[in-house]
Amino acid sequence: MTKTPRLLVNVQIARLLAALLVVVHHADHELIQTAIAGWQDYRPWFRFDGSLGVDVFFVISGLIMVLTSGNSFGSVASVRHFLTRRLVRIVPLYWIFTMLMLVAMWFLPGRVAHSQSGGGQIVASLLFWPMQDMKGLIQPILGVGWTLNYEMFFYVAFGLALLLPRRTGLVTIFASFTLLVLAGQVLPADAPDALRFWSGPIILEFLFGMIVGLGLQRGWRIGGATAVLMMVVGVTLLWLASDTGLSSTPWRWLVGGIPASLIVAGAAMGPQAGDSAGVRMLRLGGDASYALYLSHPFAINIVSVIWQKLPLVSPAGYIAATVIVSLATGVLVHLLVERPILDILHQRPIALMKHPMLFFWKRTSASK
Repeated sequence: MTKTPRLLVNVQIARLLAALLVVVHHADHELIQTAIAGWQDYRPWFRFDGSLGVDVFFVISGLIMVLTSGNSFGSVASVRHFLTRRLVRIVPLYWIFTMLMLVAMWFLPGRVAHSQSGGGQIVASLLFWPMQDMKGLIQPILGVGWTLNYEMFFYVAFGLALLLPRRTGLVTIFASFTLLVLAGQVLPADAPDALRFWSGPIILEFLFGMIVGLGLQRGWRIGGATAVLMMVVGVTLLWLASDTGLSSTPWRWLVGGIPASLIVAGAAMGPQAGDSAGVRMLRLGGDASYALYLSHPFAINIVSVIWQKLPLVSPAGYIAATVIVSLATGVLVHLLVERPILDILHQRPIALMKHPMLFFWKRTSASK
């Protein structure tokens, strides 16, 4: 895998922290839902809606799309290259964990969500198509995949914009997303699931990230003190949105998106972290954030099963254990599964030699 560009080191660290926020959010939910010992007295002293880590993810996605596309507008080749790289990055690991969820639903129906899913929802989940499940939720089989339904929509829209000249393409993205959100406010209740889903105001957070990316391309940079201030203000505003309950309202795109943009802008435009051992570990965590995001529901369930068999009454200890196990699982999945798959699909011979079993498999398959 290519080395993280110096410009994106802080952003990778922010991506890791955002993923860990989501892990804490789901661990907190599991703690209460499964009545882990001591949950009745559990009152988090720092009320923070960890699901807001998703808002940081969306802003980062907008930023990355602008930076990686550069001036690659106005050609079919650019679209093909862009979408191929996005599909290679997102699809294989998501399909693997979706299949694992199907297996878990079959053998452990009482331990996982969505224990009843029809064939239509399975196909829709694999194709990133928003569809109501049997509980009436527009959510795929792998619950956390709802964010990927938004991500894939953004990738396709951005990819199509690459067909146009750069300025026209960017204006088209901003205008179409804004108009789509406005149209979504007047959609009838019986409108198609996908249209109601993709017209959600949260898609504006991708535009916020694009603005940060465009600023970086124009040379916008800030000092260390300003960067820290922006990130502190962003975190504080996210906490206020959590504490007041605004993060659970239709205004989430604003009360979550603007603070997330401040955090990402501060991380991207400020001085970047050095190359110490600690920073390299954080960068590895950032590289593994996608694997962490997809695998953590399984890790949390495993911790819950084991924890309930132990004579422990420590909600805080349970949360800490889920974070540690989830992070370790995510890094292992990244190193042992995600990286080799990406190496194969990107056809990197040197990288393949570092994974001899997969290299042997590729050569054997090619000779058949």
